[in-house]
Amino acid sequence: MDNNTVKAPVEPETNEIQTPAPQCYAVGSMVLGILAISLALLNWSGTSSLIGGFVFGVTGLVFANNAGKAGFRSGARTAGLVLSIISIVLASLSIVACIGIVGVFTCISCAAVSMM
Repeated sequence: MDNNTVKAPVEPETNEIQTPAPQCYAVGSMVLGILAISLALLNWSGTSSLIGGFVFGVTGLVFANNAGKAGFRSGARTAGLVLSIISIVLASLSIVACIGIVGVFTCISCAAVSMM
């Protein structure tokens, strides 16, 4: 047996769940906010993009909130928060307008056609 071999250190196993760094939440919030605002502005492509804009906006809002709770205040977090709020408002207004003007059944059938 050779005494000169170097063994790699073994890290102890932990059962703790590692949470992402607050910077990841802030950048994720900004990316989701950009996606949400672009989907919310694409209301000509059907209701599915409006719903996607709303869902991405809510998710971006949650990510921005998590970054804020972790004490990370940066431009990325603020941009994600603002874009997410704007996209939620735009998507909500567009969905309400779609239902109010066109009707519930036509709006749903428009979403079904746009998914195909």
